[in-house]
Amino acid sequence: METKKIGIVKLGFKEALKRFKIVSLPLSFFAVLTIGMLALGFYAPITLILTIPFIVIPSFFAVAAINTIAPNENTHEALGFFIMFRAYFSQVFRGGYKVIIGLLKALLVFLLISTILTAILTSTVISKDPSYIELVSITDPNQFVEAFNNFVANNKTFNNVMEITYMCSSFGFFFMCIHHFAVHSFKYNYNFLSAIPLPMHDLNIINKEVMKKHRWSYLKEHYKAFWFIGLILLLGFAGGELLAYFVMQDINVAQIPVVGLFFALILGLFFIPYFLNASQQIFVNYRPLYVDTLIDLTKKSLEEMKKANQISEDKEKEVLKVIESQKVNNENPDKDKDSN
Repeated sequence: METKKIGIVKLGFKEALKRFKIVSLPLSFFAVLTIGMLALGFYAPITLILTIPFIVIPSFFAVAAINTIAPNENTHEALGFFIMFRAYFSQVFRGGYKVIIGLLKALLVFLLISTILTAILTSTVISKDPSYIELVSITDPNQFVEAFNNFVANNKTFNNVMEITYMCSSFGFFFMCIHHFAVHSFKYNYNFLSAIPLPMHDLNIINKEVMKKHRWSYLKEHYKAFWFIGLILLLGFAGGELLAYFVMQDINVAQIPVVGLFFALILGLFFIPYFLNASQQIFVNYRPLYVDTLIDLTKKSLEEMKKANQISEDKEKEVLKVIESQKVNNENPDKDKDSN
């Protein structure tokens, strides 16, 4: 197989270069929309909770779809971007990235890092601050509350510790989001390459079964192909946070990670075509596993329906014929791609 002969990294860059003209305009749309959402998020960070899942992620999906299904340079990829942006919210594609689960995992990482750092820095840095020593010596409750509020509002050591803790926790949040998003984007290749796409609910089940057996082998290939992109994104995010912290005056602590996101986007933008094409090349080796799992799960479901008298013989044969065609199409992936 070609992917084994020349390697995923070389093949990913080769395909990215070959298809860059096709994907360049959609990629520009993605960049403009994302920068716009980050600009809005800088002044109102709370808006990112809505703009990332409903604008940024669908935009990335549209780029990924066009990169795969656009057959040649003459395709109207500008119109295709907006068609696929809308298609993301359809039953076939919605829910593949598992955004809510990813955010919850990232939030857990944020809280874990925040808790650990707060405990460490409180016992090693804040506890040595004269104002803190004076604060904990107060015994009168009313006086303590007033002193505590003044300490939180005005103590430079406390505020520096809180800012550092928030920045580090945001870094962990960003890392988990990127990892989750990259891993779950892998399954989309099945629908991009198939003549008969599956509803995302079914594809999620199939992906879960495949990953139960092959997660470590997949992750090994994933990190081998994308470790340097992850490093670039993390360096960009950390660099942006540090620049905002040391250079930008009167910046709100919630705005600092937004600057980090901007720098991560700028550094990672040109590697998106490589990521999409290398991911697809990795998927080529896993595609038979997805097809076989689809067939096995469908046959089990049909058996259960037969026992419950919920399906006729003719309908069963029709369903089996459709899923067996997936196996035939799997042997001719280029034909699938051309048919999209």
